[in-house]
Amino acid sequence: MGLAICGGWLLFGVFTAVQTYVTRVVVLRVRWQPLFLMSMVEAAIWAAMTPFIIWSARRFSVMRIGWRRALSWQLAAGLAVALLEIAALVQITPLMGYNRLSRYNQFLAFLTSHVQLNLLIYLLIFGTMEAIAYYRRYRERELRTTQLEASLTQARYQVLQMQLQPHFLFNALNSISSLMYKDVPAADRVLNRLAGFLRLTIEKGDAQEVSLRTELEFTDRYLEIEQVRFADRVRVEKETEPDALEARVPVLILQPLVENAIKHGLIWRARGGTIWMRARRDGDRLLVEVEDDGEPPLEVREGVGLRNTRSRLAALYGESQTFSAGPGTRGGFRVTMVIPYRKSEAA
Repeated sequence: MGLAICGGWLLFGVFTAVQTYVTRVVVLRVRWQPLFLMSMVEAAIWAAMTPFIIWSARRFSVMRIGWRRALSWQLAAGLAVALLEIAALVQITPLMGYNRLSRYNQFLAFLTSHVQLNLLIYLLIFGTMEAIAYYRRYRERELRTTQLEASLTQARYQVLQMQLQPHFLFNALNSISSLMYKDVPAADRVLNRLAGFLRLTIEKGDAQEVSLRTELEFTDRYLEIEQVRFADRVRVEKETEPDALEARVPVLILQPLVENAIKHGLIWRARGGTIWMRARRDGDRLLVEVEDDGEPPLEVREGVGLRNTRSRLAALYGESQTFSAGPGTRGGFRVTMVIPYRKSEAA
């Protein structure tokens, strides 16, 4: 950064010296050495002040404090830098042999000839830093959007792959077929849930976020189909606060976690177990947990579902989220997500 600043101002000083010499040499017959030396001195002063200007542009940018406050600060800082550059010239020029005026008169002379240009230079540097900051933010958002779209596409594919595999549909339809001879209303209910499961997968597939209430409805439809297969071996308890139900969460974020709990924790036990889904608001954060009391894992390994969930949260919320997975308090497995609390527009 320092070399870039010095190099940039060196080029500016050479350009200024050449331009000034070319415009004055014919009429005033000036020598090039004093002009070149003065231009280099001014370039050196600006190079010394540029780090402060960059800091000021970043610390008091439009994006951070708003355009009114930023403009007020930058105008004041620009005027201060302009006067500081003039004061430095007044102190340095006598050392270069310019002693024809008193320092006071020399300050007034530089003030009338330099203050507007100095302020313009400051604002140009500030504007350049603002443009760079906007471009970087635009690129970051574009990259995050691209990553998120890829992650959502992968998540949609994995839901179809994991849940709509032939054996899943076969088991669901087989359960419906068995119920048709024992409990027709129950078979009809499961068939409707399966249809709703498929429909919601398609309808919400393009959405990035839905309300937690909608996400729980989606998970309920999946669980009702699974409970037909496992009967009372899979029990579900929900502990959700009213505010949490209206929060926005990534679509299809809970179903893979619930499936992991069933697949890796509960079905291996003859008596099954319980899955807890908890959600609560903590200020500007939303805490969501999925825990089971199944067989405790010998070692924690992140499979496709957990890795995908972690990646989606990182792509959607960046550093504003946390994700953890490991042994639960009830002997099974627990997954915890903390994301920014944002109320659903449909709430």
